[in-house]
Amino acid sequence: MELANTGCAAPLAKPVAAQAPAWAQWRREVFAFSLEPAVFVYNRRLMPRGEAPLSHLALVEVMRDDPEAWRGRIGTYDIEQSGSGYNYANFDARQATIYGRLIESFGRSQVKTYCCSNEMVDAVARGDILLAYNVQLSYAYAGQRAGEDVGVVLPSDFQAIQTRSAMVTRDARNPPDAAAFLEMLISARGQALSAAQIAPPTGSTTLGTVLDTERASQVVVDPSLLSLRDAARRARFIEEWRGAIRPPEPADG
Repeated sequence: MELANTGCAAPLAKPVAAQAPAWAQWRREVFAFSLEPAVFVYNRRLMPRGEAPLSHLALVEVMRDDPEAWRGRIGTYDIEQSGSGYNYANFDARQATIYGRLIESFGRSQVKTYCCSNEMVDAVARGDILLAYNVQLSYAYAGQRAGEDVGVVLPSDFQAIQTRSAMVTRDARNPPDAAAFLEMLISARGQALSAAQIAPPTGSTTLGTVLDTERASQVVVDPSLLSLRDAARRARFIEEWRGAIRPPEPADG
């Protein structure tokens, strides 16, 4: 969005752009082509299905009820490294009744941080951590397809959802092929391929479903997304997050 807003994008032809719904495009330049709900991923060997927390509130409660059991056993994005993690955390922060308690619980539990969803899924599968928070659903299911012994929870109270988006740049080396590729992404075939990435694999252990009611307010492609790029806001948000999950050690004496 920032690149398109500064004139770096080439618009698609109107008949091509019309294949995408209005909420999924901006000025025929930026096109959202898939959705990525944020999920919990847990180790099925170490956590029975009936013990997996099914909501953000339930996760906070289990961390508070038995802090030692969770110490060093939960992971999430390092939002300083990961754009996806930063975006998901910003949505979480709009859930005012839970966000402060959530990140404080992460701090008490000595949360481990990761750059990427695939690294979190692998860490859960190895047993390095018990549960990973805000993993992209397509990566969770990719782990299951690869035989990783992990379960997936689509939280029942709220779900952060991102879009994957694309644009053709004005200085693209091969504009016709770039436009054709983007057209494929937003076509019925491309949408079917994208949907398959967040469809449960055969035999998947998945708790919960994608909440359709969450989508409309989260995934609209418009200039409001640019607020996430404000440097002062980003610095304040990361400072608050870091202070909560990396609390200072108590002074001696």
